[in-house]
Amino acid sequence: MYPLTSKAVLCGLFGNSRQAWYDNKKRQSGLQMQEVFILKQAKILRHEHKRMGAEKLLFLLAPTLQEHNIKYGRDKFFNLLREHGLLVRRRKRGPTTTNFNHFYRKYPNLIREIELLSFGRLWVSDITYIRTAKGFVYLSLITDAYSRKIVGWCLWPNLTSKGALRLRDGHLWRRD
Repeated sequence: MYPLTSKAVLCGLFGNSRQAWYDNKKRQSGLQMQEVFILKQAKILRHEHKRMGAEKLLFLLAPTLQEHNIKYGRDKFFNLLREHGLLVRRRKRGPTTTNFNHFYRKYPNLIREIELLSFGRLWVSDITYIRTAKGFVYLSLITDAYSRKIVGWCLWPNLTSKGALRLRDGHLWRRD
């Protein structure tokens, strides 16, 4: 059996008094009560505004915290919300892009070894996306491979083949 030691002896080993140990315990319970209060207030606001960010949440909570003499900084508030899973996750809204992992036939690059000597001999096409206020639109381009001049383009609201086919079939806008 281990000999029973008093709190005074244990605190003395760490260079503290027994009173300091009790003060620390009291301070920790006070901080825990503050955190519970802050979390409760944050959950009430979050219930009304589900996607509100932590910075705005802290701004709205500031008068309540001042009223209760609670000083809580931004970083500490963020950490508290993170520990309790209350941070709002950012939505990942990326564009729909080409799927290279498909089971269709993949064609070889037939122009890799061709040396271009003048314009108008080879056209290449590509599709890219443009972010707008309402989402993404897709831009199909036909470019002259020698001069790199855009020969035609078509802007389409989605990545279906209709936009590229419309461009191929001659419904294109030219910039001369």
